Amino acid sequence: MSLTSSVVSMAAPTSQTATSPPILALLPVVSYSFSAVAATTSFISNTFLSLVSLLLTPFAFIIPAFLYLFSPVILSFYLLLDAFVVVPYRVTVYIAQAIYPLYAFIGVAVICGSMIGFGARKIVSVIGWSLLARPKKAPPRKRDTSRGPTQRKPVVKGKRRATVKIEAD
Repeated sequence: MSLTSSVVSMAAPTSQTATSPPILALLPVVSYSFSAVAATTSFISNTFLSLVSLLLTPFAFIIPAFLYLFSPVILSFYLLLDAFVVVPYRVTVYIAQAIYPLYAFIGVAVICGSMIGFGARKIVSVIGWSLLARPKKAPPRKRDTSRGPTQRKPVVKGKRRATVKIEAD
């Protein structure tokens, strides 16, 4: 039996077959695809930029003339914008930054004061409730008849008629 088992073990190949993973077959294809996309994108962008620069070259000579002609309007707009928007904004920001510490101090003081006042009110109400238990209802007041009954004017409802008296001469 030992002879048979040794023959069987010799007949089975012990070497492993070398197979590459399928991802290695895709790697050159993916690399080539990225290279082709990059080259195509570069070509299209360079072509587009050259066409745009070719079309805009005449405007490079015309734009300074328009800027020279419209410089009074542009300068006036700049001065008005500066006078009515930029300077008031900067003044407002400066004042807000200068007042901020005072604003924060007063805000904290108001918040702390309200919390202390609310807490003191609650403490006093708890102490009052614990000392007095339940407040007793006061007995109803009796009518004071010493002054006498008050006279009320009768209320007239409806339309009032006005009469005009004509005197004869």
